[in-house]
Amino acid sequence: VSYNKRVVSPYQATLKGFVYGPNKRAKSSDWNLNTLTWDTQKAWNLRDDKDTLVLGMTISKEEAEDRYEHMQGERKNYGLYASYKYAFSDKFDVTAGIRGQHISEDYIKGQDKTKSHNEFVPQIQALYKLSDNISWYANAAKSYQLPPLNQFFSHKGDSVGDLKPQEGWTYETGIKHITDTASVKAGVYHMDIDAKFDWVDIGLPNKVLKNVGKFKNDGLEIEYKKHLSDQFSYNLGAAFSNPKTKEEGKDFYKQSDAKLQLTAGIDYTVGKLSSNLNFLYLGKRESSYYNSLGSKGSDHSIPHRSLLNANFTYKADEHHSASLTLNNLLDRDDTINKYENWGMPFNWMLTYNYTF
Repeated sequence: VSYNKRVVSPYQATLKGFVYGPNKRAKSSDWNLNTLTWDTQKAWNLRDDKDTLVLGMTISKEEAEDRYEHMQGERKNYGLYASYKYAFSDKFDVTAGIRGQHISEDYIKGQDKTKSHNEFVPQIQALYKLSDNISWYANAAKSYQLPPLNQFFSHKGDSVGDLKPQEGWTYETGIKHITDTASVKAGVYHMDIDAKFDWVDIGLPNKVLKNVGKFKNDGLEIEYKKHLSDQFSYNLGAAFSNPKTKEEGKDFYKQSDAKLQLTAGIDYTVGKLSSNLNFLYLGKRESSYYNSLGSKGSDHSIPHRSLLNANFTYKADEHHSASLTLNNLLDRDDTINKYENWGMPFNWMLTYNYTF
């Protein structure tokens, strides 16, 4: 059982002839967002533990409120899911799964803005052991994402009630070579998504969420991990992809995300203390959103991003642990999306966990 509550009070900024700074009607952007979720599942081992059957159920309720406009929305989501892993032999097994969902939305309470629909999300994956250390895998899965509930009434007078879920398919296959001291994983994938979500300009500085068209991405991912000792290990990774979007009414695709991602990490454990240092690099990024604004924009691509984070965890015993997370150690002013919003400056978080 989980409950999440968010209170959102964003600021707005504009450029060249538009007022910028704190929103003069700040209350018009104040949101209460609440989500209550219950999930339960049960697993059975069958055929002398060769196979596994999982059945589960999820029920969630979302509520969104615009405190300035006194508008509310509600969404209920009921889901049943199942998966079965069947072992054809000691070397080959296949897992098939399906999730059925019923979504009921009253997305503008009091205005008869209700709708409901059903969705079935299948997945199938296969794993074949070429040897004790080398395996081949393949996976095909459908994805399904609902639009944020508050977007249905985020801007009065704008046509956002026709928002559809973003859905599509992802296919991937690859090889894993795993030993006691090292592992290498390499995979290729293809994504094909319909009704992609994106923010559309309706007159600066206002934007609304829309289904803009099709999204495709083909890529290669490589990861290497090495255990040098019981205390020390490191990992290296690289991803090369071609993310692109074709907007409705256009016959060409354009780049919509970074094409290059590099990662590196170091892990060190001594006694009850474990620590890690992780680095992320994004390169060959897409064009800035402001390229399309004519005289208000400038022709450039988004700069590369470099992010260095660290984490330290002390586990006193099996019940008690504490973690210190340090984000953006280099305190860089990197852009995180095509709108050139800056990432958070250096920040830290201290967490205590009790497990029972």
